[in-house]
Amino acid sequence: MLASVVVGVCGGLLALGFRTLIDVAWWLFARVRALDSVLSVLLVLGIPAVGGLVVGLLLRDEPVPGDHGMAGIRASFITTGGVLKTSTAMLRALACAVTTTSGGSAGCEGPVARAAGAVGSWLAKRLGLHQSRIQILAACGVSASLTGLFNTPIAAVVFATEVVLGGYAIRGLAPLVVSAGTATVVVRWVAGQEAPFDVPPFVLKGPVDLVVHLALGLVCGALAAGFIHGLDRLHAVRLPLPGPLRPALGGLLVGAVVLFVPGALGVGYPVLTEVFRGDMALPLVAVLLVGKLVATGITLGSRGAGGVFAPSLVVGAALGWIVGRGADAIAPGTFAPPASFAAAGMVAMVAAVTHAPFTAAVLIVECTRGYHAILPGVVAGVAASMLASAIRDESAYGVALGRQGLRIPSGRHATELTPSTIQPLLDPLRDTVPAALPAVELLNRIPAARSSVLVVADGKRVVGVLSTRAVSRHEPAELEGKDVTAIMTDTGTLRDDDSVARALVQFMRHDAPAMPVVDEGEGLVGLVWRSDLMDFCAHDLLRDYLHLGSVELPSMSETSPRPLRHDVVALPVPRSFVGKTLREVDLGKRFGVVCAGIRRATDTGAFVAAQVSPSLELRADDVLILTGNALDLERLNHLMDDDGPA
Repeated sequence: MLASVVVGVCGGLLALGFRTLIDVAWWLFARVRALDSVLSVLLVLGIPAVGGLVVGLLLRDEPVPGDHGMAGIRASFITTGGVLKTSTAMLRALACAVTTTSGGSAGCEGPVARAAGAVGSWLAKRLGLHQSRIQILAACGVSASLTGLFNTPIAAVVFATEVVLGGYAIRGLAPLVVSAGTATVVVRWVAGQEAPFDVPPFVLKGPVDLVVHLALGLVCGALAAGFIHGLDRLHAVRLPLPGPLRPALGGLLVGAVVLFVPGALGVGYPVLTEVFRGDMALPLVAVLLVGKLVATGITLGSRGAGGVFAPSLVVGAALGWIVGRGADAIAPGTFAPPASFAAAGMVAMVAAVTHAPFTAAVLIVECTRGYHAILPGVVAGVAASMLASAIRDESAYGVALGRQGLRIPSGRHATELTPSTIQPLLDPLRDTVPAALPAVELLNRIPAARSSVLVVADGKRVVGVLSTRAVSRHEPAELEGKDVTAIMTDTGTLRDDDSVARALVQFMRHDAPAMPVVDEGEGLVGLVWRSDLMDFCAHDLLRDYLHLGSVELPSMSETSPRPLRHDVVALPVPRSFVGKTLREVDLGKRFGVVCAGIRRATDTGAFVAAQVSPSLELRADDVLILTGNALDLERLNHLMDDDGPA
């Protein structure tokens, strides 16, 4: 409970900071558009492009670009039990601040939630709390940040339980409520009672309005499914550009959109107020709807930092307002005002994009301060969520998990390796070279080396390893004046009593083919090879699939042909497969085998079930679960022998 209060304070303050940035950015861009026409155009194009470049540079080392919020928190439940790295979370929050203040069309909810959740995760570890409590405190960051951003504590709690925890975990509700309540006190004490956008009181004229709300929900569901699909396709586009230039190009394109549709700028809270007040003509609202979709797709598809929650609010409100105006044009005075349909469209779009219909029902009540809005909110939100789910089974957050090759399993989160030390994998071969050895002289020693990996030692202290294959690629001129430490890989060391899981985690941090092993006195005792380690993991994981393989079906009669025998094997990913998709390696066509599953190593030394799809990009620490007849599997095994695992 104490930790949830701290998370609430942090989430509320972070939300206030971002709300201030959003207001300042909107004010600055309003001044920019008032300048001389040529200068205004240059600034509107240039500021988002520079912002995108800065984001690209900030996140150039990020392993999963474009994942900055709720999906990342859900992924942490699968891979680390809810542990969020504080430094990574703060870096992504900073990148989101740059994206939103420079005009990128994305929400800031996810990065703020992740940063607040990381505080809770850090506190939970310091206090020695159980893993389930770590997950709850990560969800507390979501409830606190959404409360701070929208001033809707109840909807924030429902969203955190519905989307982040994945269900109504009763024991997690109390800390979530405490965090949301704390954030409410902090925000209202500092910024007052006002929400970041003004929603007028909700009006429900009669049952006939519910028919329009149902239709609105269906339209939102269809549009949300298309939006999610479009984002997924944009993320899959591979441009021949260095990493930082991709968001810079995205920022430039967003600036071009903003020139024609100023309301597509940034997070979009101020333009929501304009829509609800009816300050915009019908053609402008229609243009806003299209422009916001395009700008958001460009921002997130180019790996800008942000989320989908806030853009969904703007798109849904614009769509609802258009539907409300259309209904009023057909039967004047019969239906509620367009602003009420805009509020319903806003929450229906959120429900469809996030697959969180109950959040939508509570959100509309808190935004409009009217309990009679709950029935229209349920009708529109459930219809939108059901249709979006029927068209595309995954929410925007589920798609983001899929891009990481993760899926939320129905049973246990991950497969733990059988407890074992690395002793059976230890190779006593230990060729060493002194750290002060000139790199040029090393080239002359390579032909006499007994191993393809050399250990670099400074006296008795191991400082790294060298791959003879990598060293051989250097020209002598490149190595003049350098010692071997300039070209070695600093892998750290393993202890001879370390577990296989810890060794796996260490190997995930670099691409060296082997790692040195030392004893208690830091003396070198040998090497552990990545290939041996991954082969051990593959055989260990195979126990989950034993019920599938090596089964011969009984013959129906003595004259019937004997069925083919299909085996199941687990193989580390060959080096030549790394970085390629399953579609590109085409196991079925090349080898006649089927990939029945993929297990992906996590930073805890466990393996999670990756989502098998043609677009999944294979990694060096993946294990393929393959089924086929013995001859075909043997052919693939020969590739492993020739190529070696990654």
